[in-house]
Amino acid sequence: MVYINSAEEVEYEGADGTSSKYILVKIPYRSLAFYKKVANQMIEHLEGKFRWPVIVITNRTIDSKRKLTHASQSRPRSRTLKAVHLAILNDVVVPSSIVGRRSKVSLTSGTSEKVYLDPLDKFLVEDKLDAIAAAYQRLTTHKITIEFAKPTSFQKKKLEKLNERRNTRE
Repeated sequence: MVYINSAEEVEYEGADGTSSKYILVKIPYRSLAFYKKVANQMIEHLEGKFRWPVIVITNRTIDSKRKLTHASQSRPRSRTLKAVHLAILNDVVVPSSIVGRRSKVSLTSGTSEKVYLDPLDKFLVEDKLDAIAAAYQRLTTHKITIEFAKPTSFQKKKLEKLNERRNTRE
């Protein structure tokens, strides 16, 4: 069973300047294993019910380097800032999956990060890209741009089959 800690409706400004909303659902870490099994159905159901993009994240803990513990205890890698931010990024894009990341550092604008998603999941997440980027920025204060990776030859064939199926249904 998936337990829900909290849910909130968040307003954000899209890339084109329009205001929109998404629903941010937080679940406890203990529910993560079962949630991964039912994630697609759960998100589909919630989005159908609320008519807004739904983003589900797991509550995670960040431990400071300076946390006072016994000398024999070390900080688990899963509790570092980078690991938690990466896990949040993986949670936020959930109907899809991340296939690549690129960071660019410049003197004028600082760091900018591009995240590449699986091109086979394009029709699932295409309308949620602005909400995903806004949610990640709200949770971690990092700005990202999200794009779809260039499909491989195998993925191109699979995408053609999916498009044929969609065209026959319409």
